[in-house]
Amino acid sequence: MKIAALDFSLISPAMTLYNSTTQSYDFYSFTACPSLKSYETSKKFQTHRDIQSYTTIIPYTRNIDHTSYQTTEETKTIDAISLSNLIMSQINQLSPDICAIEGFAFCSKGASAIDLIMYQSILRSKIKENNYPLIVVSPSQGKKALSGKGNADKMEMIKSFIANRPN
Repeated sequence: MKIAALDFSLISPAMTLYNSTTQSYDFYSFTACPSLKSYETSKKFQTHRDIQSYTTIIPYTRNIDHTSYQTTEETKTIDAISLSNLIMSQINQLSPDICAIEGFAFCSKGASAIDLIMYQSILRSKIKENNYPLIVVSPSQGKKALSGKGNADKMEMIKSFIANRPN
């Protein structure tokens, strides 16, 4: 059985493909970076550089136009569809039996949380349109499963990922 597990974010969604037959993991990171130079030098992409030897990095460009409220919202919707299409393209290439996605954090608030809900809802819809079973896992369940700690931060998750990945 193959399971595609997704951790969705606006800047860097990630996916792990687990194959129970071969007991193997493949890791993918969809990274919003404006250029190769910014990817190579920006502090915010340091984590990606740290794990790139065992992760497939799939760059994409966010195209949000902030000239007006209407334009911003319209381009965010187009961007959400574009990112979901990119992720679905990878999912369809991998042909998992099940897709699992981290659910929404109840403490999230503000415009970013609303955008995250919109983007992830579009992706969930596309997963279902492509007839993949979808499991939604609470953020604390996913963190506890990998790190043993339900409130692990990103660095604790990465350390657990590195320590637990097969050779």
